[in-house]
Amino acid sequence: MSVSASIKEKTLTIQISGTLNGQLQKKVREAYKNKNDINQYIIDLGQTTYADSAGLGLLLAMYGFVKGRNDKAQFKIINSKGGVREILLMSKFEKFFKVD
Repeated sequence: MSVSASIKEKTLTIQISGTLNGQLQKKVREAYKNKNDINQYIIDLGQTTYADSAGLGLLLAMYGFVKGRNDKAQFKIINSKGGVREILLMSKFEKFFKVD
């Protein structure tokens, strides 16, 4: 499990590898909090192999934080696949943000 983040042209990309669960809470929060002038938040799940309910809650908490700071900011998930994509769609996350 790992989390990496990069900023380019007011876009913050957070890549999560391995399992998305509650154990990543601190690392994920550090990746997106205290970042200024961000207009787009991209969560790259291309290397994520599994997500549990705590991991899904973490995504929702991040979305809430982003929209609380800047309701015009874009928030999307990219590269979701397999079981991770299925659970995102079953949970109807696409109602809140874009899921690719």
